[in-house]
Amino acid sequence: MSPSPSTEILRTGDPKIATTALATGASLDRVDHDGGRLVFVFPSLSQHFLTRIANDEIQVSALAMITAWERIVGMIAAAQRERRGEWRR
Repeated sequence: MSPSPSTEILRTGDPKIATTALATGASLDRVDHDGGRLVFVFPSLSQHFLTRIANDEIQVSALAMITAWERIVGMIAAAQRERRGEWRR
């Protein structure tokens, strides 16, 4: 299902931003592969989320941040393993 043109979407290749988004409870729609780099897509967030981070307006629990970071690191590790498998072929 494609978002409507008025739907806000945050796309980021920064794992720290993606971790913060997950820790706030944002829904991760998908992870795109862009030339060896992962791009995390959050349909419920706007670019304003980045401003809120820069202004130190986002607060999450340490446990939520650790859990989110484990998810992101797992995705990065899986993508690296996948790439290594392609290089061996």
